[in-house]
Amino acid sequence: QIRSAIQLQAGLSVMGDERATLWKTEIDNQLKCFLDSILESERSILQAEAGKKQEADDLLVSFLLSFASRTATRERLNLFTTNYDRLVEYGCDLAGLHVLDRFVGALSPIFRASRLNIDVHYNPPGIRGEPRYLEGVIRLCKIHGSIDWRWEDNELRRYAVPFGAANNHPDIPAEPSGSAMIYPNPAKDIE
Repeated sequence: QIRSAIQLQAGLSVMGDERATLWKTEIDNQLKCFLDSILESERSILQAEAGKKQEADDLLVSFLLSFASRTATRERLNLFTTNYDRLVEYGCDLAGLHVLDRFVGALSPIFRASRLNIDVHYNPPGIRGEPRYLEGVIRLCKIHGSIDWRWEDNELRRYAVPFGAANNHPDIPAEPSGSAMIYPNPAKDIE
C-alpha cells in the first residue's frame, strides 16, 4: 500500500496536481508512525525490568553465537532480515561480533554494493604466511533497509542513531518518504 501511495504521489507531482502535497504529507505521517513504533520497540527492550532484560539479552546473544561461533575456516554466517529495526546489530554488539554490512567508513558510512566479499583477516604474532580469518564475523543483509539508513546526494548512508533513540533524534528523518526504506516490489534488487 505504501509503495502504491508513493507511486501515486509521484504521478500527481509530475502532473502538477495539488493533491501531491497532501499525499506526500500523509505518506510521511504514516512512515513516521512506523519509525516511531520501531524506536518504541527498541526502547522497550532497553527499559525492560533488569532481570527480564538480561534474560532477553542472553537469549539473543546465545542465538547469534550459535550460528556465528564457527571456526574461521568455515563459511561466514550470512544473515538476512527484512526488519527495519536494529535488533540483530544490538545483539551483535552484546556478543562482540563484527558485522560486515557493505557500509564503508567510520564517521559517515556509505553503502557500497561492491563490498559483498570483503572479509576480516589478521596475522597471528610470530607466524609468517597466510593471514587467518578473524572469528566472530557475520555478513548482514537488510533486504528492506533500516531506520538508520538515508538516501542523500545519490548515496545510501548509515547514520549513528542510537538503539532506542528518542523519536525526535536529529538523524530520524522528518520526511521519511525520502529515506532509504525499500518496500517489497519487483524492482527491489535494483533499489
